[in-house]
Amino acid sequence: MIKESKSYKLVNLQNRQDVMEEIAKTERDLKRMLGGQVALIAYVKEDDQKQRR
Repeated sequence: MIKESKSYKLVNLQNRQDVMEEIAKTERDLKRMLGGQVALIAYVKEDDQKQRR
C-alpha cells in the first residue's frame, strides 16, 4: 500500500473578495447553527495547486 502525502498550504485570498465573502457568509451561518464563534481557514492541497498553474 502506497502512503499518500497530504501537504496543504494556506491559500492567499488577498485578491479574492468573492471567496472571502463566501467564507464570511458560511461563518455566520455556522455561528447561528452552533451558537458560538466559528473561524474557517482556507487551505489547498499542494498537488491541486500545481495542477492549476
